[in-house]
Amino acid sequence: MARDKKGWERLLLWSTLLLITGILVTLCFDQGVDLDEAYSYTTVRGNTLFGISRDILAANDTDVPLYYSALFLWTRVFGETFLACRLFSVAGTVATMILGVTVIRRIWGTGTSFLFLLLVGLTPAMIHVGVNIRMYSWTVFLVTLCALEMYLIVREPERRGMWAALCLTTFAGLFSHYFTAFPFLFLYLWLFGELLPRRRREIGKLFLCGGLPLIPTALWFAASGILRFAGEGSSGTTGESMDPAAFFRFLFFTGLEDSVAIGVGIFLLVLSALFLFQRRYEKPEWRFVLFCLLNMACSYVAAGMAASLGSHFFIPRHVMHGVGLLWLAMAIILPRINPRVYGFGVLFAAVMACASYRKEYALSYDTVPYLEDTMAFAAENFQAGDLVIYNADPRFGMLYSCYLPELTFVCLWELEDPAALLRENMGGRVWFFQSRPDWFSPETTGQLVITGENMGHYGFQIMDGSTEFDVLRLAIRGVTE
Repeated sequence: MARDKKGWERLLLWSTLLLITGILVTLCFDQGVDLDEAYSYTTVRGNTLFGISRDILAANDTDVPLYYSALFLWTRVFGETFLACRLFSVAGTVATMILGVTVIRRIWGTGTSFLFLLLVGLTPAMIHVGVNIRMYSWTVFLVTLCALEMYLIVREPERRGMWAALCLTTFAGLFSHYFTAFPFLFLYLWLFGELLPRRRREIGKLFLCGGLPLIPTALWFAASGILRFAGEGSSGTTGESMDPAAFFRFLFFTGLEDSVAIGVGIFLLVLSALFLFQRRYEKPEWRFVLFCLLNMACSYVAAGMAASLGSHFFIPRHVMHGVGLLWLAMAIILPRINPRVYGFGVLFAAVMACASYRKEYALSYDTVPYLEDTMAFAAENFQAGDLVIYNADPRFGMLYSCYLPELTFVCLWELEDPAALLRENMGGRVWFFQSRPDWFSPETTGQLVITGENMGHYGFQIMDGSTEFDVLRLAIRGVTE
């Protein structure tokens, strides 16, 4: 009977994993990309492994290359399409869920594993990054894996293979997103505190595992120029500007009335229960759960303070790498209170999942109203090598090129001498994407006779209405007398 029960439990968990994976896949056919996704896509498309690192360094960017290199290898197999890139993000969430049905189930049981799957797969923040063409689903996996490796090391510190795995996981996390340093920092503090009283001989391994990945990370930071942000002035990010309300909206907002308030209430309930029912945990486990529960909040404060030293903007998404630990802690604590509370937790997770899916579905498929017509117009009218001048945010050229890579995009605001560019392309095929009323300066129109035939209103992924534009076919007649 016991064997049959375990078999049914495993079937339930793996079926839940497959169901959640299928739900995420239904969101992957979206043809709209935001600016961050456009950066990921253009970094990988048509590039090489060496070229990715070279381009990031040349741009003095704040990114690190591991995610883009892995995405590049993935696209070598599955193709350079938005769908393939989104499936790579889904694979990151699947990897985290596999931890749930294997390691987490063996340590904390089926109840914790089942709730963990729901929370890490379909809650508001996770369902979005699960299909977003960015590194966050994979960094959640790496940070969660790091925490589990540390938990097993505390139980069996002599396992050298686990120490080696911890070192590699730390390196992979730091080279996927530099803000993983903050959840890693608090995890390493927990491990240090556990080893210091009884396993001091293992402390050297801890510093080795945490220190070795810092060497290539520091070298990369020095080469990339990321440290230039310090002292360049603030972008408005300060320790005082960190918003607890924004933090909890990021975690719990689903569009349902009072969803954030209910989420905060459950968080406080879980935190209180952890202290009220301390006797139901072994001391190392209790401290582990506490560190997991508070990891993301502590990372948010620490990272926000660090970001305030330079000009890099900061939002809760930048430290969401530790969100899997928050859901793991909740999944461990709720079954320890009583079955009714656990059932309520599962119900809340299921309601959040449904509401989150509806919200993400609308974001995926209801924000591209002009895309089909735009691509049809492009197929009929644009030719390779056409010049497109646009008057939107300069970064939108990167987004436009995701859809029309054969065209050349130039932002009007970045042209020192628009007349010179237009003169060079006199008689050529020149277009204007007009997102706002601004036009060429009187000086430019005074030198050249420029007319624009409005071909219609189009757009790609719509972000606050800012990527819509009128397409104008320009005619440049030459120098006036």
